Amino acid sequence: MIGVVTALVVAAPTASASSSGTTNEQYCNHQVCMEVNSKSGGYYSVRAAFRSNPPFGATHWGHFHLWGPGLDKYTPSQERPAYQWTDWFLARGVGNVCVEGWSLLDGNMRSIGLPCGPTHS
Repeated sequence: MIGVVTALVVAAPTASASSSGTTNEQYCNHQVCMEVNSKSGGYYSVRAAFRSNPPFGATHWGHFHLWGPGLDKYTPSQERPAYQWTDWFLARGVGNVCVEGWSLLDGNMRSIGLPCGPTHS
């Protein structure tokens, strides 16, 4: 197993709010993006996507690890083109949520991005 150290970066979000009390924010770090949709009652949903295609190929072969308050999920490893979003994962809690993207590069799974951002109550 190869260890990878990734710096945690919280980027400025792209945000929108609706009259229903939900807030939708997008965070990106290197080649991974996530969307966080905060809902009333402390619920939130999150999904992830690779934001660019890898060198020498049209898609990533990889998976995501999503975690935060009440959430710790892995998506299956599969072929994923850029901006093909995962399903939404629903959880409850207030705090930071993160998504780490893993892609097969040079025969090894490598971390290629780790966006994090807050949920809102």
